[in-house]
Amino acid sequence: MKVMIIEDDRHIQQLLARFIGAFGNKTTTCSIGEKAVENFRNQFYPLIILDLGLPDIDGLEVCRRIRGLPRGDECVILVCTAYTRPRDLEAVLGAGADDYLAKPINFDLLRVRLKIAEQRVRAQPIGTVSKKKKTRSHELFENADAMIQCVDSGGAFTYVNHTWCRVLGYSEEELYNLSIIDVIHPKDLARYEAEFKNLILDEKCGKLELRFIAKNHKTVFVSGTLNSEQTGNGALYAKGIFRDMTRYKEIEKQLEKAQAEERKQRERAEVAEQEVKFLKRLLDQ
Repeated sequence: MKVMIIEDDRHIQQLLARFIGAFGNKTTTCSIGEKAVENFRNQFYPLIILDLGLPDIDGLEVCRRIRGLPRGDECVILVCTAYTRPRDLEAVLGAGADDYLAKPINFDLLRVRLKIAEQRVRAQPIGTVSKKKKTRSHELFENADAMIQCVDSGGAFTYVNHTWCRVLGYSEEELYNLSIIDVIHPKDLARYEAEFKNLILDEKCGKLELRFIAKNHKTVFVSGTLNSEQTGNGALYAKGIFRDMTRYKEIEKQLEKAQAEERKQRERAEVAEQEVKFLKRLLDQ
């Protein structure tokens, strides 16, 4: 699970990063409130650990701003605070936080809070549209035969449909720990990044052939297109619609092998024919 730690105390920041990372989570640290909001605008984090005493804007304002961003209502925000009076905690929850942890941090309690936060995160489906707000087009995406994915500018998946999960073998829960870099074949990553940059420059992307790496480490050949989508606050997403071409590629490879073997047999036959003619001329002499 991707976790953003927003804490201006470097020592506490490093302790939190090591502790949370020890449970298999991928952590990003930030000490400035404005930067944290910008980070979330560019990439979705399922869990945020937030300190209230930041040097530029306070943690409550950071919490409010993140909640106002696309998918801001989908993340879990855990506030670390030294203020534990009822009115202070009411302000924390009123700003949109899900839970709080008193300072100095008790790491046994933090481990429990992390488990609770992870359960909340996993209870929510990946996607920019909640179940209550599913539209007809979203249902069509879910039931489509094509593999459909949506990726933010940081490479995090914001949506994949059932076909995508079925073909590559991943569950929605596993996608919280993955990015597009983990799925695209290393030799095709530069091409994908180039096409994404073209989308940023408002250039159209033509037909794109890529190789994905499935959960079982097998290579999946896909063919399709990339399109850009921009939210009201300017965040850019790349939507890909792909067809699984793996079986076609296997047949194509078998056909090429058969054609190559046929050429070899034809060449051997021609050589044998030339040898027969040569021997015949010798006998005629």
